Order: sequence, then C-alpha cells, then structure tokens
Amino acid sequence: MKVNCEFLILCERVLQDRGTGLLTIVQGLEQISATGFPSLHAPFAFSARYRWEGPGDAPEEELAFEVRLRRLDADRDPETVWKVNGVWNAGIRRLRAFQNFPQLRLNGPGHLRFRIEHRFGGGRWKHGPLAGLDVVQSQMTAAQSEAAKAELVRLGLPIPPWLTQTGD
Repeated sequence: MKVNCEFLILCERVLQDRGTGLLTIVQGLEQISATGFPSLHAPFAFSARYRWEGPGDAPEEELAFEVRLRRLDADRDPETVWKVNGVWNAGIRRLRAFQNFPQLRLNGPGHLRFRIEHRFGGGRWKHGPLAGLDVVQSQMTAAQSEAAKAELVRLGLPIPPWLTQTGD
C-alpha cells in the first residue's frame, strides 16, 4: 500500500466549517520574529493532506494509520510535537491531518523545520514533506519596550531580561 502526503502547511490557525467540513488555512507562516529568546509565538497550526495511491483507488478495508508532526531543530534531537492514531476508512481516497496549538516555542533565531510522517499498523515511519519558517530577532524602540513593561506590571507578570534591551 502506498500513500503520498500532498502538502504540509505551517500557519497561525486552521478553521473547519461545521457544515461542509472544508478547511480554511489562516495566515500561512514563512517568518516569525521575536524581541528575545527563548520566546513563544501564538498561535501556531499545521495542515496536511494524504492521498491513497494504491493498490486500487482506495483501501478496500479499514487500516490502522498513524500520523505525527516532528520538529527538526538543527541543534536538538527531533521532537514529536503532535501524534494521532486513527483509521484510514475503506473507500476513502484522501485523509487530512491538522492541529491548532496555543503557541510555538522559539529557542532562538534561525530556520525552524517540521516534517510530517506516517505509518500503517505500527510499521516503519515514512517521511513526508518538510515545511519551514525563518525565526528572526526584532528590536523594540524604547517607547515600545516601556509600553510592554508597563503592561506586564499591570498584569502582575515578571519582566524578562531581554525586554530591557532596545534597538535605540
């Protein structure tokens, strides 16, 4: 049996229409910026679509199917950030996988990559496409920094050390 992942998209949100089941991908991500690291970017999501390629036009019986999303940081071991165990139903040619996360951890500037992988019935993991985004460090003006600090104080939250550094 063979399947092909047709796409993997990184975005801020995936919406599913309750009536039609159609997906809307919101704000495709190519670059994220943060004023300091480590940092969190919110929100974060992905969407992927698989296509059955044989034998036949679709599976003739239900098949145990697993999908996982792996984060591939250059300086760390690969990390599974999402995994689902499910069933590929008989007669169905395409399968979608998507997930919305509350946030994405940013360890530092660089190129962040993700890979979708799948397997049938506990077999060997097969690699799907990669998707990546650039993480860059931005600088705040003194006024922006002061406004951010005031908001953190108002909320009773600690002020991170990187917030005291400005680009002025």
